Amino acid sequence: METFAYLQLFLVYDAHPAPLEPLAPGVRKFFSGFKGKKFSSAGLIRWFSVALTVALLSMATQVLAYQRGDQSEAVRSIQLRLQQLGYFNAEPTSLYGEITEDAVRRFQRDNSLPVTGRVDPQTLTAIERLLRPDPSFGQVTQVGMTNQVLRFGDSGLSVSALQDQLRQLGYLNRASTGQFDFETQQAVLRFQQAFNIQQTAEVGQTTRGALESQLARIAAAPSWQPVTPVATTNGTANLKLGDRGIAVKSLQERLTAAGYPIGNADGTFGPRTEEALKQFQLSFGFPPTGVASTDTRQALDRKFYVVVVPKRSNFSLSAVREIFPDAFEAENRLGNYIHAGSYLRREVAETRAKILKQRGLIDTRVSYF
Repeated sequence: METFAYLQLFLVYDAHPAPLEPLAPGVRKFFSGFKGKKFSSAGLIRWFSVALTVALLSMATQVLAYQRGDQSEAVRSIQLRLQQLGYFNAEPTSLYGEITEDAVRRFQRDNSLPVTGRVDPQTLTAIERLLRPDPSFGQVTQVGMTNQVLRFGDSGLSVSALQDQLRQLGYLNRASTGQFDFETQQAVLRFQQAFNIQQTAEVGQTTRGALESQLARIAAAPSWQPVTPVATTNGTANLKLGDRGIAVKSLQERLTAAGYPIGNADGTFGPRTEEALKQFQLSFGFPPTGVASTDTRQALDRKFYVVVVPKRSNFSLSAVREIFPDAFEAENRLGNYIHAGSYLRREVAETRAKILKQRGLIDTRVSYF
């Protein structure tokens, strides 16, 4: 509770740098009881510590949660923090509306919190922790809406807008979903190849500028004058042993998320990737060909609830394997971690995470990959 009090004080100060409201009557009475008394240096320090805690707790209890319908500058501060973490894709306001509630729900789901849509003490603490992450598990990149780089795994209104652009230009043949999935990644690659842009499968300033330029060209063309479509490569080709490139790297990353270790995702389709793919195909009812067909890639493209244990030392893996021998070391853009299981149902992943926490691995979490 004391930690939440400090977070509340920071949030209120961030929203209202002006002087705070007068203390509650009970707190004023607490302070008045000491009026005129003399203290030693040590006693004064102890008294001040107690007084500060009382004041903080008093302010914190005034607002224990933010929820839909609330309107204040503190709500705007929360929206800005969620925007930094990539969950709030709109113009920050002071109103806690549907968009804010949806952003909070997605944040809570991704961070294994009760999905209430309300910013309670636990959620607020998690937000602040991610904005000041543990250095041993990487840093959270804070980007604004103007320089945001969209990549595989992202979601939100920005991704929906990107998919709409790709569909208008003929590179994506389906409606927008708001999920930067395998099909969207392939569409971006085809667009980048067609316009001689470095094929990163990520949408930064260069790719975004080219997209907007092509859309402007179509809009400016007379209705009677057809716009010549740009030839694209076939994005449905199967991936197999010996292939290389960004598509293979993406396949390897999805196999890892699904719980099939392939070592480093280096973009080279080697024997270990082939064997992992065969195991995945067997588990999901596909013929174990070791070839990533469209059906196999679509099955891999679904989201998985992954039990994650941050790698704190060289002994982290062995500690997890004492409980679950199938665990393995993996990595993503946040850093190295121990993959302790991958499931389609959240409750199954939560059960395994609970076992690890009970055995002393308190940093265990469930992530949505």
